Amino acid sequence: MATVQDLLKVAIAEIGVKESPANSNRVKYNTEYYGRVVSGSDYLWCVVFVWSMFKKAGMSNLFYGGGKTASCSTLNAYHRARGQSVSTGNWKPGDLIFFNFKGKTSTQHIGICESYDGTYITTIDGNTGTGNEANGGAVMRRKRDKKYVVSAIRPKYDGTDSKADAETNYTWVQPTAYLPVLQYGAKNMYVSALQSLLNGLGHDCGTVDGSYGPKVLSAVKAFQKAQGISVDGSVGKETWSRLLVKR
Repeated sequence: MATVQDLLKVAIAEIGVKESPANSNRVKYNTEYYGRVVSGSDYLWCVVFVWSMFKKAGMSNLFYGGGKTASCSTLNAYHRARGQSVSTGNWKPGDLIFFNFKGKTSTQHIGICESYDGTYITTIDGNTGTGNEANGGAVMRRKRDKKYVVSAIRPKYDGTDSKADAETNYTWVQPTAYLPVLQYGAKNMYVSALQSLLNGLGHDCGTVDGSYGPKVLSAVKAFQKAQGISVDGSVGKETWSRLLVKR
């Protein structure tokens, strides 16, 4: 049985773990994820911590289909495409909460929801701290105002309902999931997810900044051409489906 309680139990037991030395991103979760000791600014580990907790709880298949990602935007897009998004304020223990502390809509940080009281959400996070919410170097229990939440998803734990919240102006990717149609000029968190997915597949989008500019357009068209689908630069049902195929 893959339950929320299993996940929270292993995550809470990790509270207090810190990277060493400070500000290095050298931490046991990264070592486990990459298969070697790593350090430096390329190895932020808030998502890696969540990956490790799912693995430790025996539910890796619920994290990213049994695969790996260290990207907030990629993980968010993966679950949204499977109908597992959670509308604002309906958060429950075990939900994966994506934050942005700079007033933007892109996904900057992730935590595992422990509780929500209607105003404040309490999460267990990796790579956080009182001096830097999104790169603080420790596993902590954090209580934050709901205004910092930009997205949330609910993996399909045993005994839970992870049905999608209905949204308008979205295109079907799977029978129970919506994602937006993206066009040149769009600026939102879904473009960030698109950039991460394309970069991961070898179609260079440059920096993940949530902006659908010329470099993203070129990468989208190259991907569409390689997939043998319409090369129009519009990221709709067909393109999203091809991007999100488990590899």
